[in-house]
Amino acid sequence: MKLVCFLLHKFLFLKRAKLTTMKRILLIIAILLGVVDMNAQHLLLMPYPHGQSLSANHPENVLLKYSSQFTYMETGSFEYEIRGLSFDYSSMTLTLCETRDPTPEEAKVFSANEYPWHNKYEMKITKEQADALFSLFTSAVYSSNYIDSDRIPTADGCFYQFSVSHYSAATTSPGSKTNCGRLVSIARKVCQSVKSQNPENINTLMNEIKDLTDIFISYYPFDFNKGSIMYHIHKEYKVKGPSVGLKY
Repeated sequence: MKLVCFLLHKFLFLKRAKLTTMKRILLIIAILLGVVDMNAQHLLLMPYPHGQSLSANHPENVLLKYSSQFTYMETGSFEYEIRGLSFDYSSMTLTLCETRDPTPEEAKVFSANEYPWHNKYEMKITKEQADALFSLFTSAVYSSNYIDSDRIPTADGCFYQFSVSHYSAATTSPGSKTNCGRLVSIARKVCQSVKSQNPENINTLMNEIKDLTDIFISYYPFDFNKGSIMYHIHKEYKVKGPSVGLKY
């Protein structure tokens, strides 16, 4: 509604100004580009309640591993476009689950326990890769706030959720050059690496991962609490990353 009122106000202003048709078109385009730019201010994620009291076959419970240290869930414009990425230090394995349409046979014998139908991929990664990703996810979630909570909705309606331990934060359709857009891009590339069984691709992301981690850390309002659960989890797994202030 705010967007509609804004554009209407500008249109009436242009009409009163008696500008030529071409000038009106150019100004309206500039206004729309300004709106797009406003919509691209995804500096930080927004805090998001972690999945609790969800049904057993809810996508978050089916596509993500409960024992994971960090996870990523992506929901597309349609309900069946969902993917979940999980990592577990005990096995040093990334697990990717992507929803799919059921086969004709599966559709005939539908069972709530089998929904959502999905494909599963697993890939082992190195400790360095795991620490870099865990540190990135931690910094992104712990720097999240409600500054961007009143964004103008976008057309594609994609939703991206990042979780570390019991804490989650999310973003909706961020611009590709924003902090959140870069974060989503990294997560998607990691998903593709798992799907193609190519862990070396993650190495090409390491510089950007570390750079973006430092950016999110710069938004911390104060030093990391050494008594927090996340601090002790990082300490337990000896995570080499700056997100909680540990050095190994």
